[in-house]
Amino acid sequence: MKYCLIVFAVIFSHCSYAVSLCYDESPPYAYLRNDTDPASVSGQSLAMVQNIFKHIPSVTVKVTLLPWKRCQQLASEGVYDGILQASFNKQRNEQFKFSDPLFYSYGRYFALKSKKIDKYKLHNASHLSVGLLRGNYYGPHITPLIEKGVFKQTTYSTTPQQLMGLLEKGRVDIVLFEESSGWEVASRQNIKDKIEVIGSPYMLIDYRLVLSQKSKHLELLPKINEAIKEINK
Repeated sequence: MKYCLIVFAVIFSHCSYAVSLCYDESPPYAYLRNDTDPASVSGQSLAMVQNIFKHIPSVTVKVTLLPWKRCQQLASEGVYDGILQASFNKQRNEQFKFSDPLFYSYGRYFALKSKKIDKYKLHNASHLSVGLLRGNYYGPHITPLIEKGVFKQTTYSTTPQQLMGLLEKGRVDIVLFEESSGWEVASRQNIKDKIEVIGSPYMLIDYRLVLSQKSKHLELLPKINEAIKEINK
């Protein structure tokens, strides 16, 4: 009996493992319940991905929150197996493998109500200062404007909280956020009643679970997609 238990323990240790993912602190999708405890990660996207891995036997998921640009860099190097969620683009496709879409959302322009920025001013970016999250992708319409330096001024932040702070302090005219995250960050910083969304969405965002090309667990991707289909039935 003792020999059987030892054999079982060895087999189990080889079959059970954790997939390491990173993400930035972007409520409501991923955030720390306790700022002093890095392991206290919670959020809608974490719950969604944990549910996916419940459909894959003997595999768990561990998520670490980092600044967005650093998360992408470390995941591309294989330090982490992947990213909790990210939108597809050509540059990322060279370094990562993407699951089927988890969900869709919109990228929106946020502004202070007191500035009374007319939505039609969005068509003339040279008159606007903009706040962006470092390392983020802003879609086929906005990205060329950023690369060509069309905006009057471009200021980058490391975290969504810092980005919303730029808007609150009036240091930029607009900030670009995924819609739900923008409203959630504003709510947590008690400025939800001071801001508004203006104009039409600048992009449709397709969030996907992402695995690094250097991950040892790329074979999980078909199983992840099967789980997504099963959950969405």
